[in-house]
Amino acid sequence: MVKDKDDLKGFEELFEDEAKKNRPVKKVKKPTTGLEHLNFVQNDKKRLEKVVELFDYKLAQKINFEQMNTFLEKQKEENRQHREELFRIVKLKDSSFMETMSKIFDFHFKDLSK
Repeated sequence: MVKDKDDLKGFEELFEDEAKKNRPVKKVKKPTTGLEHLNFVQNDKKRLEKVVELFDYKLAQKINFEQMNTFLEKQKEENRQHREELFRIVKLKDSSFMETMSKIFDFHFKDLSK
């Protein structure tokens, strides 16, 4: 029936590859020695120490050089001055704001004045 063994060579390789694919593969568990956990804990400890140092420094700076209240008071005063200047300018009869508002009211309410 089979004239030449070379004719079956391709089929034999195909069957061997399929047989290898269907074999169950044993999963080898990596032995855990705990070094990964130890490394993580050490790195986290270093990170937390740096955070503590940062907060110690920032807190000392805040206590020794408190500027927030002074800064807020200064900003409130500047805002009050700007607001007063703005209202003074807006209240003028010949200000561009008053002219624009006058045009808007005249256009929208011109029928009511008749």
